[in-house]
Amino acid sequence: MGYRTYKLVPAENRVDFQSSVEVGENRLENSFFKIILDPKTGAIEKIYDKLKRIDISNRVLKDSTPLLEIYFAFPFSVEEPTFKFEGSNSVIEPLFDQFEGANTDAYAVQHWVDVSKGDFGVTLSSIEAPVVEFSSVSDAHRGVTPPRFEHEFPKHGELKRGHLYSYVMVNNFRTNFQPVQVGDVLFRYSIRTHSGDWKEGKARDFGWAFSNPLIPVCMNGRKDGILPTSISFCRVDRPNVLILTLKRAEDKNGFIFRLIETEGKDTTATLEIPFLTISQAYQTNLVEENERILTHGLHDVKISLNGFGILTLRVISERI
Repeated sequence: MGYRTYKLVPAENRVDFQSSVEVGENRLENSFFKIILDPKTGAIEKIYDKLKRIDISNRVLKDSTPLLEIYFAFPFSVEEPTFKFEGSNSVIEPLFDQFEGANTDAYAVQHWVDVSKGDFGVTLSSIEAPVVEFSSVSDAHRGVTPPRFEHEFPKHGELKRGHLYSYVMVNNFRTNFQPVQVGDVLFRYSIRTHSGDWKEGKARDFGWAFSNPLIPVCMNGRKDGILPTSISFCRVDRPNVLILTLKRAEDKNGFIFRLIETEGKDTTATLEIPFLTISQAYQTNLVEENERILTHGLHDVKISLNGFGILTLRVISERI
């Protein structure tokens, strides 16, 4: 969590940048990906040079046609796949990490979904569309009863294709929801391939980075100050521990940090805060009540988290 400063100046002469993207009649290709476009339907896709990532922006202008549901399909060519996705404070494998009889038609995803097999995989991240169906589209939960409406939920071994279906609009509920969704809506996705499973492929880092892009702040002219051009306000020395919250305490006594462990393993870490000289540090509950004193140095605090656990701490500085 920090910043980096760049200086932008007008160029004296026009600069031509070389692109590695090759363009064919219905093909785009760079050193990472080949995209073949359907000449009848077209597509809106952004390819970044030297960045192993494809961003997709799907804009939908939905009228009041009832009973029309919308999915975006991502038919990744992975047979007999292993699916993993980030749930609420957890990483879940569909079917396996569920009780017998639990719904397996659709899932609510946080920051990423991963499809892998052996030594390779694909990670998908979406900002606006959290509901995903795996391998195929379910026939369940429709206002107009379709064939197989009363089908059994998928079971172990039945998710054989590495296809993902992003469920973006529901217009066919049997309950007290509005029967149609209307509007001009944007759905953004990002895709990246990787080696290994979701941990080796750093699906977590990719999903969180796409969902939390850098925020540019433009300033006119040079500003006097003592801060360097790039620095971190706070950081953690373990990649599986993320900072969720940094804010002033509700009672104005210090700062509140909230952290999460993301790989399901008990972890001891150090939270570094270069700009604060720490006088006291406490572990608190979610309503910021102090529970125990934490070991700290002048600019760091030692913390311990359970697998997929959340930790809240209060840091009191000599200078606030």
